[in-house]
Amino acid sequence: MPIHRSLSLRKFITALNDSDTTLLPRYFRRIMAEGQIPSQFPIIHYSDMRHLLDTLDDELVREMVLEDFRRINDICEQKASTLTWASKLFQIQPSPNEALQGLAMRIFLDYPEAFEYAWTRYCIYTSSSKISRHNLPCQCLRIKPETLAAFEKELQSYFALSCAGEVCHVYHYDEDGHVILRVERGSYLRTVAHWEGRKVKVESFRPASEDVLIYERENGQLCIQTAYPTDMEQYIRSFTKIFIGNPSLADHPDRDKVYVLDPILTHKFNWTGNEFIKSVVPVEAKLKFKGATEVVMDIRSKDLRQTLEHDFIHANLFIVELFDLTFRFTIESRGKEEKVTFEIAPPFTTDLAKKKHAEIISAYLRENGVQIK
Repeated sequence: MPIHRSLSLRKFITALNDSDTTLLPRYFRRIMAEGQIPSQFPIIHYSDMRHLLDTLDDELVREMVLEDFRRINDICEQKASTLTWASKLFQIQPSPNEALQGLAMRIFLDYPEAFEYAWTRYCIYTSSSKISRHNLPCQCLRIKPETLAAFEKELQSYFALSCAGEVCHVYHYDEDGHVILRVERGSYLRTVAHWEGRKVKVESFRPASEDVLIYERENGQLCIQTAYPTDMEQYIRSFTKIFIGNPSLADHPDRDKVYVLDPILTHKFNWTGNEFIKSVVPVEAKLKFKGATEVVMDIRSKDLRQTLEHDFIHANLFIVELFDLTFRFTIESRGKEEKVTFEIAPPFTTDLAKKKHAEIISAYLRENGVQIK
C-alpha cells in the first residue's frame, strides 16, 4: 500500500474552494447524517472546516473525512496523470480552468468507480513493492461478474486462513490491452505499545493492504504487485483456475522465465542504445559467490560495466553469479533527455513497469535478450 504524504488541510481546502465552492458542501452532505450539519452549510474557509472537524462527536467520521482528503491530495500531488487516465476511460469532461484538486474531488463525488480506478493506478506507481511478471497465456481473457465474485470469495478464504483477516474486496477495470485488479484486504495483526498518561497501553490493529494484478493481453503475462511471495503464488493459482480456466498453467515450467542477465555476462548486450535510447549504464549489481556459504555482494563503481566485464565476471564465470542489476537509461523525449533508473532481478521481478518510457525500454531489453517475452 502506498504511504500517504503529509496533508496540509489549509492548502487543500483553499485549492478546492478556488476551483468550485460547491464541492465541500456536496461532500459533507453525502457522508453526514441529517441534523449533523447546518442547513445552509456554506463551508468556504479553512476555519469553517477546522471548526466542523473539531466539533464532530464521531471520531470514525472525522478519520474517514481526513482519509478521503489524503487520498485525493496524494493523487493530485504525486500522480496527477491518473486523473487523466480515469477521465479518458470513463469519458469525464474536464471543466475549463479546473484545478487538479477540484477535478479529483468532482470525480470522487460523481464518478466513484472512476476515482477507484485512479487510486488503483496510483497504487501501482507509488507502492514500494516491486512487480513480478508471469507467463500465463490466454487467447481472449474476459472477466465476468460471476468469475470476479468467485475470485474474491476464494481470496477471502485464503486471507482468513492466513490470519490476515476476512475482509477482502476486488476492484476490476478492463482496458483495451489490460485487465487490472486491485485487491483491498487486511494484513497481519500488529501490536503497538504507547503511553497513555503515566501508563503504557498496548493496542492491536490490522493494517489495510492493497495489491494490484495487471494482465497484459498482448504478451499473455500477469503482473503482480504484492509484498509477500506466498500471496503472489495464491494470486497466480486463483487467477489461472478462475479466470483462465486452466489451473495447470500455474505449474508450467516456463511460467516465471521472463528476465535473464546472460547477455550481460557473455558480452552480447548492446550498450550503445538506439534512436530513442541515448545511453545505457549499469549503476549497481548484486553478485553471489557460489560455494558453501553463498556470499552475496552489492557492488558499485565509477564504471560498473567495466567492472562486470573485466574485473569480476570475465575471470570468474564459474564462481560468480550476477542475479540483480540496476540500469540507468537516458531517453530522448520531445527534445529533452530523461533518465530512467530501474532494477531487474531474474527470473521475474522488476520495477520497470512503474517507470516512464517502460515500453521503449522493454522493447530494447527484448531485442538484446534480457527480457525473454
